[in-house]
Amino acid sequence: MDRCSVGKDHDVAQDRMTRRACLRAGGAMAAAFALVACGQAAGSAGSATAAQSGGASTSTLGPEGQVTSSASLSTATATSTSAVTSSALTSASTSAEPSPAVIGSTSAEPSPAVIGSTTASTSSAVSGGASAAAVGATSARGAAAATSATAAASRGVKLTIDPSGTQGAYHVQEQLAGHDFTSEAVGRTNAVTGAIVLDAGGKIVPAQSSIVLDLRTLKSDQSMRDNYVQHDPLQTSQYPMATFVPNQATGIPWPLPASGTAKFDLAGDMTVHGTSKPLTWTVSATFGPDKVTGSASTPFTFTEFGMQPPRTMIALSVKDGGTLELQFAATPAAL
Repeated sequence: MDRCSVGKDHDVAQDRMTRRACLRAGGAMAAAFALVACGQAAGSAGSATAAQSGGASTSTLGPEGQVTSSASLSTATATSTSAVTSSALTSASTSAEPSPAVIGSTSAEPSPAVIGSTTASTSSAVSGGASAAAVGATSARGAAAATSATAAASRGVKLTIDPSGTQGAYHVQEQLAGHDFTSEAVGRTNAVTGAIVLDAGGKIVPAQSSIVLDLRTLKSDQSMRDNYVQHDPLQTSQYPMATFVPNQATGIPWPLPASGTAKFDLAGDMTVHGTSKPLTWTVSATFGPDKVTGSASTPFTFTEFGMQPPRTMIALSVKDGGTLELQFAATPAAL
């Protein structure tokens, strides 16, 4: 073998080694590009597109230096990467409270990005659920109030006095012996019963409405005054009750609201000491879903009810006139 042959064989061998190195480098770069393509494809189009992008990307050198292509390595890598990424995204976005099985199947050691996105999605879903529950509760209360108002408008309402939250009182001016000025005398009772019925149009039904006070239970800060008032002028042994029968409510909101306040006039007939006279009460009411509270007042005189103002050794004089007052609580119910 001459030197020329040896040189040619050496050149051929060197050329084959160079070609192999180049192909290996190209194959590695192609595989890297395939992996990147898989990751991008998984986020946008899923595992099928990722596998197609990775196919035919790894090259090998045959025994005689021929170049052949194989998609097995990049395709498998693309499918695996896409499956993991797709599973992680599905776990994070499918459910607000993913089951342990779903979380466990995503990855044995999920990346911080996947954990963060899953937690964020879960927190957002829980927060959204709480907000939806709050909105639902508010809507339910509104619907209940609307239903109550509709029922009241179609059938009417009965307001029943709650004695535990109701008090009737009188206020009069008197001049006591030894004083050259007047002072206020106040007598009170919690013995108040009755109800007011409003029909479907919000009008009072007088035949079913009345408020009754037991005058025998009136108490002030002086027992001597109380005994005298019940004996004369009220004569409670003969006329123990004072009764008010309303017949008109001017300015009352209808249907009765479940919240808010209102002022209106309540007119009717007041019976005291066997004498009935028309009286109009000025009412301030506060409405709630299951209670109506407030106060009412009206002026009166003794003489209009056939009585004389009381006069005793202690009370030298009492003005012929004063104020009747009612602090009330009532429970509404649809008829």
